[in-house]
Amino acid sequence: MNKSFFALSAMALAAPALGQTNIILINLDDVGYGDFSYNGAYGYSTPNIDRLAADGVRFTHFLACQPISGASRAGLMTGCYPNRTGFAGTPGPDANYGIHPDEMTLGELLKQKGYSTAIFGKWHLGDHPQFLPLQNGFDEYYGLPYSNDMWPFHPQQGEVFNFPDLPTFDGNKVAGYNTDQSRFTTDYTERSVAFIKKNKNKPFFLYLAHVLERTYPAWLDLQPPGIKHRLVSYICRNSTSTVTSTKD
Repeated sequence: MNKSFFALSAMALAAPALGQTNIILINLDDVGYGDFSYNGAYGYSTPNIDRLAADGVRFTHFLACQPISGASRAGLMTGCYPNRTGFAGTPGPDANYGIHPDEMTLGELLKQKGYSTAIFGKWHLGDHPQFLPLQNGFDEYYGLPYSNDMWPFHPQQGEVFNFPDLPTFDGNKVAGYNTDQSRFTTDYTERSVAFIKKNKNKPFFLYLAHVLERTYPAWLDLQPPGIKHRLVSYICRNSTSTVTSTKD
């Protein structure tokens, strides 16, 4: 996750009586510095992200605490150097480690302040029950417990890897296996918009963690040149539409 895009939007939809600000944290896995039109991307446009960059604050010297997905997300969620908390790698299916129970996540911190919390997308902080989002400060969860390429259709399956079926979680329950990944961008966005609307009159924290731009399905390699660029543009438009379509 060393090439991730983070968009943090503090929206003016907060519960006025409490004087608290709503927070939307968008994490686009493996999207690079030059993958947005405001930074010179070509072949597609990212107008909503460009708008966030123009109207907000850009942190141009930001570095992730680890160059790998799980550990960097542990740092993001806890504010701690992940190696110190025993999280130095990227947990795969049925790994025997995950988010440390003694660490406070952003979700847990904000719930203490009366926030509703949700994550839609990639978690990657352990897939055993005690490591999942609902046990670590989140009220709602829909998405993948680890990377979307850790599944039986990996191109090196049987040679290097032997991944089991990839679960999609809805809360603490498995909603299905090897879900059609072309659904995820829309599913995560629609659930995010619904969560925002449901909690518009009280403080909320939404963590939206898209995956499809990271390791995209094998069929994409067979498509005409430029389609990956259009896919990234589609994800970026949908991600930030979570903010722009609910802001009014």
